[in-house]
Amino acid sequence: MTTVTHSRRILKTGRPLGLLDVLSKIAENARTAASTFIVSLFRARTIAPATRLAEEAAALRRLADMQRDRCPGFASDLYAAADRHELIG
Repeated sequence: MTTVTHSRRILKTGRPLGLLDVLSKIAENARTAASTFIVSLFRARTIAPATRLAEEAAALRRLADMQRDRCPGFASDLYAAADRHELIG
């Protein structure tokens, strides 16, 4: 005998998710994303510019490290961009 199952998400209460549950979860995720974005903006303004430039250059170098084997020319461009970016500050 074959059975048919329906994939409905169940809350911890044991009942299926309703429209209000889904909308509530969407609103919660949006609120979390907005607060994270605001905190990151505030952090970007409070970090010393030289520190921020060094962090951004380090991120560029990590990206270049990942691309070194696949595309060495692009990786060297990224390394050069990181060096120039550090010289700005």
